[in-house]
Amino acid sequence: PTQIRNCVLWLDGADQTSIVLSGSNVSQWSDKSGSNNHASQATTSNQPTYISSNLVFNGSNFMTLATPSILPSGATINGTFFFVTQSASAAVQVFFMYGPNTMVTGGNPQFYYASGTYNIDTYGAGANTDSINVLNNPNIETITLSNSGANTVVSGWRTGNTFSGGSSNTSLVAITSQYASVGCSATTTTTNRTFYLTGNIYEIIIYSNVLTTAQRQQVEGYLAWKWGLQKSLPTNHPYYLFPPS
Repeated sequence: PTQIRNCVLWLDGADQTSIVLSGSNVSQWSDKSGSNNHASQATTSNQPTYISSNLVFNGSNFMTLATPSILPSGATINGTFFFVTQSASAAVQVFFMYGPNTMVTGGNPQFYYASGTYNIDTYGAGANTDSINVLNNPNIETITLSNSGANTVVSGWRTGNTFSGGSSNTSLVAITSQYASVGCSATTTTTNRTFYLTGNIYEIIIYSNVLTTAQRQQVEGYLAWKWGLQKSLPTNHPYYLFPPS
C-alpha cells in the first residue's frame, strides 16, 4: 500500500508484529504507513481481541487514533478509504468515524453497516448505501470522497463492485479532524459512543487523495488476494485472476 503516495493510515491485522497484546487483548494496533497514526485502547474492558489475523470487536470495544489530524480534512476534502471488515449483527454498527470532537452534521465521515449492508455518510448528510447484504461475510469497502465545487461526491465499492445505491453529492462543512474511532461512532464525549461493531476488522488503509481507477483496483486486488476474497471481485476486475505483481 505505501508504494502508492499519500498513504496516511495502514492498520494490518495480518502483521502480528504491528499488534501489541496483553493476553489476547489488543492495546495498540500500530500504523504501518509511516505516519505513526497508531490505534490504541488503554482500558482493558474496551480492548478488542486478536484472533487468527484479525481484531474481534464484541459490541463494547473501540480504539482511537494517535494523530487523526492527518486524515483527509478541510473545507474541500479528497480521500480514498479501504476497509476489510465482517459484521456479525444486522444492527447499525460504525466501524470507523472521524471528524471534530463534537459531531457536526456534514462534518463527521462515518463508515458503517446497516441491516448487513455497507454505508457511508457524513453524520446526517451525503449517505451512500449498498443494497447487497454481506452479513457474516468479510468484504472490502472502498470509499472515495471527491470535492467538486460546492459538493463532495461520495462513491462506494464492495470488493470492487460499485455500490448498488450509486453515488451521491453532499455539501460538507469544513472537516476538522480532531478525533477518530475504530469500532464505534464516537467523540471524546463518552455519551456519544454509540453503534458499536460486533464483528471483525482485518485491515484499514487510507489515502489523503482520490486514487486513480488503476490505483484503486490495485489496492483492491492486493486486499482481495491477501484475505481470500478474489472470487468476490467482478469478473472484469484486472486482478480477478491474478494478484498485483
